[in-house]
Amino acid sequence: MGGLTHFAAAEAPGSLILKTGLPERVDAKWNSGRREVAFYLLIAAAMSAHIAPRCFDAVWDADTNAWHLLLEGLSSSTSRYGCLT
Repeated sequence: MGGLTHFAAAEAPGSLILKTGLPERVDAKWNSGRREVAFYLLIAAAMSAHIAPRCFDAVWDADTNAWHLLLEGLSSSTSRYGCLT
């Protein structure tokens, strides 16, 4: 992921969501963040249909198990997905 860049007004997201792991789960064996980051980096990025929010940054650190996703806010993308109400 290249991070957030400048967009033409029509393409810019109306809002962003920063999704991170819970601090109390950083050392946990349950690491869904790794899977979610992998999904956005490998699968969602290759999809032709817009069935997932755009991802502007996706990071998972294997040493610390810390992760984050910077996603397009869904409230601003109703017409993009067609199924949100």
